[in-house]
Amino acid sequence: FVEVETSDGRTTVVLDAVDSQGNFLDDQPTAMTVIDPQLKTSKLEMTQTAPGRYEASFDTAQRGSYQLDLSQSRGGGDPVRQARSLVIGYPDELRMLPTNETQLREIAEVSGGQYSVSAAKILGPDERTARRGVPLWPYLLMSALALFMIDVGLRRIEISSIS
Repeated sequence: FVEVETSDGRTTVVLDAVDSQGNFLDDQPTAMTVIDPQLKTSKLEMTQTAPGRYEASFDTAQRGSYQLDLSQSRGGGDPVRQARSLVIGYPDELRMLPTNETQLREIAEVSGGQYSVSAAKILGPDERTARRGVPLWPYLLMSALALFMIDVGLRRIEISSIS
């Protein structure tokens, strides 16, 4: 039996090995080969953590498909093999999760706002005012352009000396 669990960019694989009578298989060489989304292969030795239970962990920071090949050598016979796939999708902050209304109510309370306000109240008139800044760059640009034109015009006019 194989169990795969992913949390916080790390995946743990647990293999429970039993024989046909349901007895735990202890001290069996167990390995796992991981092929990541970049097609890089790494081989991990699975350590025994309980009777018949073998575990290994690896990083799954990249999004994409991982191929897991588990093999266990048993008493001189052919190794027993299993394959599993693992797909790492979107990060948790991009998943479509239900709204955390408790946290939204706390944020509204701390910030002095309101939670679940009606549309009429949001779009209605408000006594508060906000200052509107006036951009100065158009006026300064026009002034600079006017001074430039005056400068060019004065350089073109030839003033004859009175003598």
